[in-house]
Amino acid sequence: MRRKLMLLLLVLAVLFVLVGCPGSSIDELISKMKFLDYAFADGEPETPAVALYLGRVKADDVLQVYTPVPEPKSGEFVDNSIVIVPTIGAPGYLYYLDLDPGAFYNHPGRVVVLGEDGEPIIDEEVQGWPVLNGETPEPLVSPTMKAYAKAIFWRNIRYKIAEIHIPEWVVFQRVISGAVVVNGLIPTQNLYYEASQIHNMMYNAMVDFMGVDRVRQVEYPDNAPSDVEDAIQYLVETKKVNRLTLYFIAHGANDYMNIGGYGFGASTLKNIIESYPRVSFSVIIESCHAGSWIEGTVDITDASNVVIAIATTSSAKSAYPDWDSATGYTNDYNGTTDVYVEWTSDFLEKMAYYTSAAHWGEVTTLASAEGIPDESAMYDLCFQSIKGGSPPGTSYTFTERVGIQDPQIYRSY
Repeated sequence: MRRKLMLLLLVLAVLFVLVGCPGSSIDELISKMKFLDYAFADGEPETPAVALYLGRVKADDVLQVYTPVPEPKSGEFVDNSIVIVPTIGAPGYLYYLDLDPGAFYNHPGRVVVLGEDGEPIIDEEVQGWPVLNGETPEPLVSPTMKAYAKAIFWRNIRYKIAEIHIPEWVVFQRVISGAVVVNGLIPTQNLYYEASQIHNMMYNAMVDFMGVDRVRQVEYPDNAPSDVEDAIQYLVETKKVNRLTLYFIAHGANDYMNIGGYGFGASTLKNIIESYPRVSFSVIIESCHAGSWIEGTVDITDASNVVIAIATTSSAKSAYPDWDSATGYTNDYNGTTDVYVEWTSDFLEKMAYYTSAAHWGEVTTLASAEGIPDESAMYDLCFQSIKGGSPPGTSYTFTERVGIQDPQIYRSY
C-alpha cells in the first residue's frame, strides 16, 4: 500500500515538474521510482534511513568510496582508505542509501548506479561515502547542509534529520592571535629611516611570536588609514583572528596620528575596534602625545574589547628616537643594544626576555590570574619592567629617566 502511495506521489511530482519546473528532468524522476523498486525489492529498512539522489554520471566517470577507517587485513589497516568500486562503464544515475543518516563514519550505506534503462550498473554495500571523480558530492559534505536535505527523495518516516543552526560567532572560538604593525611615516617625513627600521624589527618579532600568516605589515606606499582598516579586516574575517595586537609608530598630536600623510584620529580607531566586538584588542602607540589616545577626550579604551593599551608617552610629552647619553645623567643602561627608537627598542628586548622558555611561565601566570590573553599579559610585564619604579630615574628607557618621556598604560582588568 505504501509503495503505491509513493508511486502516486512521484507521478504527481512529475506533473508538477511538467507544469511548474520546465528545467527539471522527467528521466530523473522515473529513475528515482525505479531505484525504490530495485533497492527495496526485499522490503524497506527497519532502521532510520534516507535515499539521496546525487546526480547523473557518465560512462568514463570514476566512482570510489571513501572509508575513513578501512577494514583491517591480516591484522593491519590497508594503506589507502579509498576503495574503488567497479568502473561505471555506461551513463546513468547515482544514488546513496544512507543507513545511519547524520552519524559520523564509518557507518553502513549502499551505493547504487542505475543505467538509463533502469538496470543496476553498480550496487555496493559500503561503510563510507561515494566519491565521484575525486570529489565528495556536495550533499554529502555535511548532513546539516541544505544540499543534503534537497538530495533526499525518500526517508524512513520515523526519522528526521535535525536542521542545526550554528550562530556565526560560535564557529571560531579557538584562540587565534594576530597583529597589524603600522608605520605611518612616509619618506619625506622626519625620522622615516628610524621608524622604518624599528617597524621592521617589531614586525619580525610579531611574526616570530604569532606566525607570518597572521601578521600584517602596513608601510609606505600602502600605509593610508584605509590600508590599516583592510589589514584588520583581513586578519579577523579571513584568518579568523580573535585576539589582535595593533602597533603604531607615527608622528602624532593629541588624539591624532599622521598615517601615510593622512589624518587618523582616536575616534576612528575606536570605531574600528568596536566594529569587531568579539575580538580582544591590545594596542601599542609609539608617537608624540600618544597618551591622549588613552586619557583624552575620545579614548580608544572606551571600547569594551580593548584589553590593554600602551602609549609610549603622555599626552603632554613627546616620543624619541634612540638616545644613549645626556649631560648630567648616567648613560643608557642598554645603550650598546637598543637602536633606532628608544622605547620600542627597549620593549623588543623585553619581549625577547619574556618569550624565552625561562620566563614564559611568568606570562601565563599573569594571564591566568587576570583572565586575559597571553600576549596582553606579556605586554603588561614588558611595560612594567621598562617603566621601573618611582621616581622616573629608575626607568629602563633613557628618555624617561631624563624626564622628557612618560609612558602610560591602560588595563581593563
